[in-house]
Amino acid sequence: MNYFIKNTFRLLFVVLLASVVFSCKERTKSNPESSPNEAAVASKDYKRVEIPSVITDNELRRKFLLVHFWDNLNLKDTSFTANPIYIREPFREYLDLLVVSGYTESKESVLILTKKVMASQINVIKYFLAVFEESLYDPNSMYKNDELYIAFVEEVLKSGSLPFEIKEKLSFQLNMLVKNRVNTKAANVEFVTSDGKNTSLYSVKSPFILFLFYEPDCQNCNIAIEMMKSSNVLKEAGNKIKVVALYTGDNRALWSSHLKNMSKDWIVGFDSKNSVINNSIYDRRSAPSFYILDADKTVLVKDATYDTCIRFIKENII
Repeated sequence: MNYFIKNTFRLLFVVLLASVVFSCKERTKSNPESSPNEAAVASKDYKRVEIPSVITDNELRRKFLLVHFWDNLNLKDTSFTANPIYIREPFREYLDLLVVSGYTESKESVLILTKKVMASQINVIKYFLAVFEESLYDPNSMYKNDELYIAFVEEVLKSGSLPFEIKEKLSFQLNMLVKNRVNTKAANVEFVTSDGKNTSLYSVKSPFILFLFYEPDCQNCNIAIEMMKSSNVLKEAGNKIKVVALYTGDNRALWSSHLKNMSKDWIVGFDSKNSVINNSIYDRRSAPSFYILDADKTVLVKDATYDTCIRFIKENII
């Protein structure tokens, strides 16, 4: 099991395991996209599954929930099919369960739910498509998990009755998601460096590469860059890891004006051919976006946050 899948949000959510596994009660944290009335409806109308009292082992209780979390989801209930919004709060509890579980278990659980949903009415299917997308695919979601979203989309696309526009959207997402996956070779990119040389990602020789996609006028990118410049972890890693920062936009003047803010120890590049965007070489959903590659350019961490990468470096490189 690769690091990124196994450790995604592990430190953030391990404290939630007790509430999810032992009681599976409604979370009190509000959803910024949901109204208080929606949460109230969720609490009132959806009956959570009960773990048999004979199952006392914590790990077995978690495994039971993964398989049976949606047993009480009645997609033939006309009140639900007319207004499926009430499932949002239980779904968030379900996400909390997924992030403290292994990938294989989580994938099997997601497929159980997906098959159930795909046998329902189109408005229910559309609702779950939206919920899965905003939870697992949206780059700003704290539950973002490409591998689980891939499993979900692949199962959905098995249906022959999807509207054309939905199938086209999901097919495009899937085509991008399967590029540069963990444990596969990263795509090579040619670029111009800050000193005017033409080079490529594959020309960089280092035991590990911290590969950063950034935008010079992106506030979050600049915050991450300043943190990188002062990072004790990167300093301790020393020659074991090389930073490659790449701007994939088309404003070379903007890129040049920002070079003074970058570390002289990094390789800072400009995609002068716009190949990353025009040829869809990498899935650019967010900035900054971090990858960690090994010496053979195999992806170890994909499209991650700065904190995730620093944790990986501490645990696996230093």
